[in-house]
Amino acid sequence: MLQGGNLGYFNRTVGVGIRDLSYRKIRDQRSLLQNKVMSRIFSKSLYVLFIICVCLVCTSRISAQVPSLADQVFQKYQTLFQREDIQELLPDALTILKAPDIHPLLQPAAIKLVAANPDILKIIVPEIDDKFIILLKEDAGVNALINDPDVQLLLQNVDEIDRLAALLNVQPNAAVISIVPELIESPDIGEQFTVTVALANAQDVASYQATLQFDPEALRFVSWQQGTYFTEDVFVPPTLVEADRLSFAATAPTAAAATDGNLFTTTFEVVAIKASTLSLVEVIFQNNEETGLAVKTQNSRIVEILTPPWDINKDGTVNILDLTLVAGSFGETGPAPSDVNGDNVVNILDLTVVASHFGE
Repeated sequence: MLQGGNLGYFNRTVGVGIRDLSYRKIRDQRSLLQNKVMSRIFSKSLYVLFIICVCLVCTSRISAQVPSLADQVFQKYQTLFQREDIQELLPDALTILKAPDIHPLLQPAAIKLVAANPDILKIIVPEIDDKFIILLKEDAGVNALINDPDVQLLLQNVDEIDRLAALLNVQPNAAVISIVPELIESPDIGEQFTVTVALANAQDVASYQATLQFDPEALRFVSWQQGTYFTEDVFVPPTLVEADRLSFAATAPTAAAATDGNLFTTTFEVVAIKASTLSLVEVIFQNNEETGLAVKTQNSRIVEILTPPWDINKDGTVNILDLTLVAGSFGETGPAPSDVNGDNVVNILDLTVVASHFGE
């Protein structure tokens, strides 16, 4: 039996134990409640995350199924894009229209003005090819293209322009090798003239090869000279000269820094006055890694000097001899050299035309 102080001690000890048990129970219940709450929160978070993932997957699938603006335009005008004249002009047009100084000008109002009056495009973009302007004005298919709201929207987005270029398999940044001048009036027989083979819009060119074709019945090769495009010492193999062609090549130790320049010049002698063409074929450009570079060619035409119809004897001068020829043919009908105005009869009207150009 507990007596006196021992009993008090027992009561205090038991009381403390009971309180500890109560505190532990409350703490355990609180921890259990917290775990349940956290479990529910975590479950709800996982559920929300799952919903978000499902939405993202569905959105990506829907986006993948919806064709881009470039895809839509390509499908709609695929036949038009396959035309040779369009393929010739489109790469440069894409390059010009997406240029940093030009593209900001392609606002909706400006594009609509161009669609209504294509000549305005030449004002906005002076370097645009005149052939492209003519197509916009005269070709029904091209006119429908530029008036299409989807095309007008596409032109305001550089990324969509690039997508369309990829679909068309064009090279907007292709270098251009050209014969300058593009049009040559044939000098007299025995006279010489020189053309330049120039390069433009080029990047990292370390070597090139090109063949220049000509008409041996009209021209005779005289000489050639290396251009200034490569500023460092270059290795130039012997030029291969054949009856109707010249083959040139050059290799530099490092890629040229310039984007534009002259590759070489060639001098010809005229052996006959006739229309002919100077053409660039078998053209290859490479960088230091010997990777081929995209390049386009522009040829040159040689034309006969066209004498005016009032120079009746075609001697290059309008004088009394021409007046005499017209007077001697007075009254003749049908096509005739003296029928200057082309009305199929030689009369006073033809004589008046020749007289008005006397001395030219």
